[in-house]
Amino acid sequence: MICTTHGLYYFNTITKKLSPYHFENGSGDILSTENIISVKRRRDNLLWVGTNKGPQSINLKTGAFNNYQYSPTDSNSISSNIVYLINEDRDGYIWIGTDNGLNRLDRKTEHFKKFLLNLPVINSYEDSGESIWALSNIGLYKFDQKTDDFIPASNQYDILNGLLVTPWIEEDHGQNLWLNTNKEL
Repeated sequence: MICTTHGLYYFNTITKKLSPYHFENGSGDILSTENIISVKRRRDNLLWVGTNKGPQSINLKTGAFNNYQYSPTDSNSISSNIVYLINEDRDGYIWIGTDNGLNRLDRKTEHFKKFLLNLPVINSYEDSGESIWALSNIGLYKFDQKTDDFIPASNQYDILNGLLVTPWIEEDHGQNLWLNTNKEL
């Protein structure tokens, strides 16, 4: 799947062809916009699509879908409709980074827990030790399971002071995290 400002595309590695990917429910296209920013396929055949009009989940078998929208009067809604990333951790939680924080969706209640409000969260990552990391354009944060919140890791390690971080984080075989910044890797 390839995200574009003109919709979602599927690249067939066998035929080497790129084709538009449409989702319809009988009454037309179910995507709220063609401006697709991120996409994540879950283990249970749910496709999560992040847009500038909120995240959407689409059941690839049934065609059923859900739209999730920010509501200032609903404390359980997502923190913003502008979605930068969608990830799933080992426990099956969906993590959605927005221009106003990181959100964890509880699939049983369909409620979002909000973290790092007022920060654009451009990436999240679960490392081999099952720690969740969040990356904003100003720093790196690690999830503390004891407090159920994120703590700044960049101050602890003093590595990102003044560097603009871009949305890339990866772990090598030695369990070191690699980040991309405007000055160095």
